[in-house]
Amino acid sequence: MGKSWLILLVILASVASRASEQGIADAEPLDIRRVERVYLDDVHPGAGGEEVVDLYFRAQGELGQPVENLRRVDVEVREDLRRVSSGDVVRVTTLEDAGLGVTCVLALDTSRTMIGEPFERAKSAALRLLDRLGTGDALAIVTFASTVEVVVPFTDSHPNARARLGEIEIDEDAMSTVFHDGIYQAVAQVRHGFELPRRAFVLVFSDGRDGGSARSLDQIIQLAKGGESEPRIPIFTVGYAGRGGGGLQVLENLAVETGGGSARATQLKGFYDDTLQQMRGSYLLRYESDMDGNEHVVEVAVEGKSASRNARYPKIEGALWRWPLGGGLAVIVLLVARAFIGGRSAGSLRIVQGL
Repeated sequence: MGKSWLILLVILASVASRASEQGIADAEPLDIRRVERVYLDDVHPGAGGEEVVDLYFRAQGELGQPVENLRRVDVEVREDLRRVSSGDVVRVTTLEDAGLGVTCVLALDTSRTMIGEPFERAKSAALRLLDRLGTGDALAIVTFASTVEVVVPFTDSHPNARARLGEIEIDEDAMSTVFHDGIYQAVAQVRHGFELPRRAFVLVFSDGRDGGSARSLDQIIQLAKGGESEPRIPIFTVGYAGRGGGGLQVLENLAVETGGGSARATQLKGFYDDTLQQMRGSYLLRYESDMDGNEHVVEVAVEGKSASRNARYPKIEGALWRWPLGGGLAVIVLLVARAFIGGRSAGSLRIVQGL
């Protein structure tokens, strides 16, 4: 082989190597090895009457920050231990990119132990949160002191919610704080709501002290975790230790048990905004599956971190629109051909030459 050919081969090999390296770089998945936790908050089978399952999940880093830019290849889904093939996965997208809204409930402790500048800052943070909500988002506001009050139901407009929020004051006459009842009612607003976005969460500002509630923490946690057909409702808490920090651990435990997050009043700045962004940046994964009316265990995993949830699929008979694409199409073709042939003479068959 001449030198010119050898030089040409070296050049081609170099070009191919660079192209291969570039292709690998383009296909390289995002460095998501910092994933520390995965939350599968909702398994919604039969969405829209279709034979599909919608998964609402979150992936977080070590400091609780959301992991961004996940793609199909980054996520593994299992249904009853069987891996869902990539061909059955219809899409993986964030709620924001999908144009879906969120449901938010603000729960504010207005008992006299909350008097001080942090309460006013909490209201200001809540007002900024309202400014970021869109027309597709749902909002309710619950206050609690000696009693619980739904100040803003989901049916109120955002401008009205802003006005009502600005009017909220500390109840200096309250002799007790029904903290448990207040948080329970906040979660119940979502459970009893009508046509709300499925992605829901509760934001709490309180000192975590309870007195005289009819509900318990266990009841709150059970209601927030949801059942087979209900999404989890994460509770995010901001703890105020104005008159002692005895309830701060309660708030932090409540957040952990429900898959939410927690902060102290001194860390309030940006917490509401970060929580909203985390919810909007959570993922929606849709895959095709048989709606057989049975209970299934669904698991989602990202870089070795996984979460699972039980769900009962609705009973949906084979979609009728698929029938013509299978054997039905063959029947239709046969009938058309028969009608076409039936209108003509069948003719005769004549063998001209043997084989």
